[in-house]
Formats: sequence, C-alpha cells, structure tokens
Amino acid sequence: MSHSNSSWARLSLAIRRRYARLIAYHVRRAQRWYPDLDESDLEQEIEAAIWMAVRTWNHRRAASMQFSTYLHWHLAKRLGRLRPKAEFRSVPEADRRVRA
Repeated sequence: MSHSNSSWARLSLAIRRRYARLIAYHVRRAQRWYPDLDESDLEQEIEAAIWMAVRTWNHRRAASMQFSTYLHWHLAKRLGRLRPKAEFRSVPEADRRVRA
C-alpha cells in the first residue's frame, strides 16, 4: 500500500482523531516510563506505529480483531521498544544473604 504524503497525512489525522483516547493512553504511559523523552521523538514513534498498523492491517481479520485492538498492539509494541533494559547494579553484601 503506497500513499502520497498528502493522502497519508489525511489518513493519519483521521486515525488520530478516531482513536484519540487510545493514543492518549499510550502517550501518558510513555511519558510515565520515560520522563525525559523528547516530545518530537514520541510523536515519531506514534506516527511509525500508526503507519505500521495501517500498512499491515488485513481487513479479512476484522471478524476476530478490530483495528483499534490492532493499533493498540502496535503502539504498545513500538513504545515498549523504547524501554531501556534493566540496569545491573551491585547488591550490598547485607542484602545478598538468602531470605526465607
């Protein structure tokens, strides 16, 4: 599926309006996970998730999954990739003993 810039902009805007609450939910979660994340980076990730959901959506699967569920999955997947891996920290000696 190829889109010209203007048709993609219209489609993206329509999706953002239709699923504004879903997108806002993911924005709040991302801001809570990454408080120092730049707003433009977050916008790019949301745009990429919308693009991927539109590009890979198969309307024949609509009986088993609505587009909103599919978009939710792509937003969670895309924004989840931004999460830094757990940092390894040294544990103080007193906390290393086994607790029962």
